[in-house]
Amino acid sequence: MNLFKKLFLHSLNIYIIAFVISLVITFLYMFLNEISFYNFVNGLTIAGLILIIVGGLMTTSYFGSFDMFNYSFGKILRYKKNKNIKLPEYVEQQNIKRKSQDLYFMP
Repeated sequence: MNLFKKLFLHSLNIYIIAFVISLVITFLYMFLNEISFYNFVNGLTIAGLILIIVGGLMTTSYFGSFDMFNYSFGKILRYKKNKNIKLPEYVEQQNIKRKSQDLYFMP
């Protein structure tokens, strides 16, 4: 039951934001094309695909796919703060930080 709560029971705000984004994309698609049921269905399809792709990127980011990019840009932009930390240490810090957070990307 704890896993079910962790995966699916989130703040209602996350679901509302995803719903509003999909409605905006759908109606934007409809108004750029002619307003019809066919374009409504196409707009919902495009909105759903965009939300799935963004969710997939958030999932891969959560599992550490972009740690190397974050590390390298952090080294360049904040050199004095990050000059003594190595990549394996940085990855371990990120993993510890991720374990303490909720799974915000699941909805």
